[in-house]
Amino acid sequence: MNKLLKFLGYLIPIIPLKKSFENVDRRFFVFIEQPLIGLFATPISLVLSEIFIGINIQIDLSFTRSVFEVYFAYQLAQLVRDGVNTDENIKNKYKVLLNWFYSVLSYSLFTAGDKLVFANTIDEKLFAYSLITFSFIWPIISQISTTYIWTPIMYHAFPKRTQLLKLFNNSINEVNFTIKYNAENYLEKLFIKKWINWFNKSNHNSNQLISKKIQYWLIKTVYASTVAIIMTSLYFTLRWLLVGINPNLNSPMLLIWHKLLNV
Repeated sequence: MNKLLKFLGYLIPIIPLKKSFENVDRRFFVFIEQPLIGLFATPISLVLSEIFIGINIQIDLSFTRSVFEVYFAYQLAQLVRDGVNTDENIKNKYKVLLNWFYSVLSYSLFTAGDKLVFANTIDEKLFAYSLITFSFIWPIISQISTTYIWTPIMYHAFPKRTQLLKLFNNSINEVNFTIKYNAENYLEKLFIKKWINWFNKSNHNSNQLISKKIQYWLIKTVYASTVAIIMTSLYFTLRWLLVGINPNLNSPMLLIWHKLLNV
């Protein structure tokens, strides 16, 4: 019974969100830091994708819809996925499976839900089916890389919220870190001492410390934004190549659905 309740708790997903909210470091990372970076990265990703595909860039209603569509589809799933990926008690292979499941639900809902409900022609329905199909395929690529590479670096190679506040106040050094702090994995062990030494070079000088704080957030934002832009641009590019931009184009997936349904 306990296993069933735990399974349902992850499926719904109450447990990942609850665990993230209860931990101050994970709460800041999942609910504040990541969504703010997404606001910056999503429109840039869309522009880069349009340039790559050769689409004439127009900041219009369609562009705005695409930005919000992808942002909310991504962020709704990401709140849960970050909660899963920062949970050290779950094996990576199960993290990938859970995050694939969350991604499929979120992407299908936000990219195809309204199109399927309001479809008036067979091409519009098949376009929605194609978007749902792509929602099953894309997370296989994105969640393997995110689970094994991007999130571990983002969460463990940079100081966590509680550590960061101490570093900002110059109240942590390599010695007391070794004594008091239990690093969760090899990335944290490797990088936290480097960050300690980097911050401690300010020697309690307030101006130098302020400069270090600004530099730190610039470094982390550039890293996170670069990853987000690469992944989101790849998402747009593959989606447009396989599904198309609208139902009027004969994309590979539309043609497959035409043949499957014989229409």
